[in-house]
Amino acid sequence: MTYVRTDISLALSGCKALLFDLDNTLVNTEIHHIRALSLALQEKLGYSFTFADSQEYIGITSTEMSRRILARVGRTDVQAEELSQRKHELVMQAFSAQPYPGVREFLRAQQGQRRLAIGSNSPREFVLSCLQRCGLLDCFCPIVSRGEVTSPKPAPDIFLRAAELLGVQPAECLVFEDSAAGLAAAQAGGFATVLVLNPGNPLPDPLPEAIPMLTWPQLLRAS
Repeated sequence: MTYVRTDISLALSGCKALLFDLDNTLVNTEIHHIRALSLALQEKLGYSFTFADSQEYIGITSTEMSRRILARVGRTDVQAEELSQRKHELVMQAFSAQPYPGVREFLRAQQGQRRLAIGSNSPREFVLSCLQRCGLLDCFCPIVSRGEVTSPKPAPDIFLRAAELLGVQPAECLVFEDSAAGLAAAQAGGFATVLVLNPGNPLPDPLPEAIPMLTWPQLLRAS
């Protein structure tokens, strides 16, 4: 496989809009989601859930993750939606995170040059709250979350809806993602992609071929 690791200047120069995933792409939210889910599972099921357990569920929605966990432990007395909602309540109560180093500077450098949008598998309430707390809410319009489309990632619906609202074609966009599901969603919709490398994030498996893979400091220098 061939990976373009350092230079995306050409890709940036040819696009009208940048579409961003939120969780673990712009902001390190994973630990907060895992902690909240662990508390919800302990509360509802008496089930112990660790960070290591969470790694097999990267890139899927909380409801789907809850559904798989319930199937694994053989519990039918609790609904996946109920568990996911409790996890959402807990993460909203305790959430505190900041953007990865370089994110703010990169976004500010791009504002005025290109349209910026969010395409996230998280609930809209969480996305808006997270962006507001991080001081990034004014950077993005539109903001598309999982509740506004028929199918979440890895289906392309979220990114296609964002492009539609922006009035641009997928070929005129560049998508920034961290997960296999997100990359698959973007590529299924005909979008060019960038794999953002953040500290502590595992590489997606499998890795798509010939895509830029960069950290935020590298992206900032390229902009």
